[in-house]
Amino acid sequence: MVNRTLRILIADKQPVQRCVIEKMLNRLGYYCIAHAGSYQELVALAAPPVYPFDLLIVDSLMAAHEGVNLAHFCQFNAHVHHALVYSDYRIGLSDMPTPGHQAVHASLEKTPDFRSLAGFMLIIDSTPLVANSLITHGVRFGHTTDHSLYSR
Repeated sequence: MVNRTLRILIADKQPVQRCVIEKMLNRLGYYCIAHAGSYQELVALAAPPVYPFDLLIVDSLMAAHEGVNLAHFCQFNAHVHHALVYSDYRIGLSDMPTPGHQAVHASLEKTPDFRSLAGFMLIIDSTPLVANSLITHGVRFGHTTDHSLYSR
């Protein structure tokens, strides 16, 4: 069953891409969605005292010109519980655990399509997380516990 209260932040410089991802999430039953069109907006929205986001969906190129490691930002930002980082090139997530909460961090080699987004939402919106279901449809998932389920 879909948790309609999940707070989702989509961060991409392309307004059309943000809209496409939002429409896919709407089709899946998620409507509590915010947008960020720049890295500065992302930082402002994912900082205290704003209520934390359950999911950040972000283009890895968003912070490239700032010299920011988005994987590190996602894993160590207490206001981002789960993250889906995408781009047209490979990126890696470190296997350092996030203190204080159990989270799923993933990277896609391309912009998410409906199938990959639906699979990811099924993982983060279900309890308990089943480790064997973390590797689906060409998505490399990292689960921040004692082990790493994704390749670098």
